[in-house]
Amino acid sequence: MYLADPEAADSASAEALAAAERCADPAALMAALRARQLVCSGPDGVVERARLAEELLALGRSTGAPAARMWAHLWRIDVAFQRGDLAAVATELGPLAVCAEQVRGPVARWHLLQASAVLAQAQARFADARWLADQAVAALPPTASGHESAGINRAGLLSVVELHTGEAEDLRGLGTGGYPDAAPDSPSTAGVIFAVAVAHNLGARGELAQARDTYRRLGPPAHWRPIPHATTVCHAFGIGTAVALDLPDDVAVLRELLGRFRGQHVASGAGCVAYNGPTELYLGVAARYLGVLDEAVADLETAARACAANGAAGFHVESRVELAVALSLRAGPGDPARAHALAADVAKEAAALGMVPWVERAGRLATRLAAVLGDPLTPREREVAALVAEGLTNREIAARLYLSERTAQNHVQHILTKLGLPNRGQVAVWLTRRSAGVSSGSE
Repeated sequence: MYLADPEAADSASAEALAAAERCADPAALMAALRARQLVCSGPDGVVERARLAEELLALGRSTGAPAARMWAHLWRIDVAFQRGDLAAVATELGPLAVCAEQVRGPVARWHLLQASAVLAQAQARFADARWLADQAVAALPPTASGHESAGINRAGLLSVVELHTGEAEDLRGLGTGGYPDAAPDSPSTAGVIFAVAVAHNLGARGELAQARDTYRRLGPPAHWRPIPHATTVCHAFGIGTAVALDLPDDVAVLRELLGRFRGQHVASGAGCVAYNGPTELYLGVAARYLGVLDEAVADLETAARACAANGAAGFHVESRVELAVALSLRAGPGDPARAHALAADVAKEAAALGMVPWVERAGRLATRLAAVLGDPLTPREREVAALVAEGLTNREIAARLYLSERTAQNHVQHILTKLGLPNRGQVAVWLTRRSAGVSSGSE
């Protein structure tokens, strides 16, 4: 695996695991399980790694080996992040803490703190994430094995925090001055993820010339061979970078590569570094950039639902802002009004989380859409909307305005379509926002 020959590693690890199971030696079995886990660390190995974790956990329980149980819980956490199951991650932290205490030593404590930091980052508890990331690195003495890797993990996590908060973070773990000095020696090494991550962060900072220089070293993305556990991260960050650098051919290639892993979430499969949201977030951004707007809207809606369900609050903001942009570009019936309402809502959500760049982006979009929309309703539709907001039925509206019930029903349907609202219960919310000045761009 470390020599970038995953095919040979796959067959060797399968043979080693079968031999260890036949001889029933606990030490051999643990070693073989760990080797196989590394081989299956890519996004296509999630199901097998979940099974390996259960096998290792059973082995740890039968032998009383806390180290085996610790690794099993860590593998479960990796799988849970890739599945976007943040509740499962939180559940695993308790038994992981018990095992880490039994194993003792700085490495065990680092694993616990790092996993806790990533969960905090995923849930947009940014101050907690920073503190835990610092504590994780501090747990390993500078002379300890793995100290450099711990610094890299810290930098990777804080780079995602920076993307959400806009606060410049200390990213020294990624190299001198925060960025690696040299190009990866091959597009089939671990260097791919470092170059892509740095280029992605530079692009987000607006340092496009440096981002282009770093990204260009990698060559065409169709030829990238990232280390397996970083596959989805490389492709997702590659999309973000290629969009920032206006490289449509690269975006199309990376979208196809990442599209194989729909339904997963973007995270490492061999030790948690950072949680980066659902794959559909990046696929939606790519589709929007390429002008495939129906697919963009569908993917971004999926991403927003996934983040609402799992509690990834920062990525819920990000998905909804990107969705509002996609709707504004598609501009179908009801899209502009829906985009405006979405942008206004998400600006409040982002403000509550301290996500300043996203507050500003959503606010600018809401202001622009308000100017485009004006008042989308006719005087009669506004009159009907006011009665809908009071809770009147179509029959009651018809009687109040001396209309047929069918005409009242048509007016209500036109209002819902123009405003992009899912049901009549949302009409009152829309009217309240307009009267409060939201539609004039006050947010």
